Amino acid sequence: MNRNRKFRSQPNAFANDLNKFIDELFTPATGHQNHSSICKHAPVNITESDDEYTLELQAAGWNKEDFNIKIEGEFLTISAKSKVEQAKADLDPQETADQPSASPDVKVIKREFKRRDFKRTFTLSDKTNKDSVEASYENGILTLTIAKLEAAKPVKKTIEIS
Repeated sequence: MNRNRKFRSQPNAFANDLNKFIDELFTPATGHQNHSSICKHAPVNITESDDEYTLELQAAGWNKEDFNIKIEGEFLTISAKSKVEQAKADLDPQETADQPSASPDVKVIKREFKRRDFKRTFTLSDKTNKDSVEASYENGILTLTIAKLEAAKPVKKTIEIS
């Protein structure tokens, strides 16, 4: 066997189909930022019901005032920027980058919690009602509920037999 030969694994067909389905509903916009690095800081779950889509973004340690949620055209953008971290970085990035937002008389022994600014952009499906978006933040999860357009909702009715 040739040891220099490189093998590429074939993607799972089911996973490809699932990814294509999700991409049709909400697609990360290309060209804005590196998607793989963003996912490390703000992973999302997206679900669908008959009436709405729900997007849950994991963002522990933030305040609801730190989030910025915008819809521009077909793009939904969720971002968060730490006001405290930005203020400290403006003062002296070298000295304050790893310091928590505590009083100056506190000595940091170990710091593993890092709250990084992030920005996630999604292309909304044409099935979404962009005028009907609700957001809530609880227990480190930012939840957006986006209603479906009436035409996109499944029709359910019982047919009487004559």
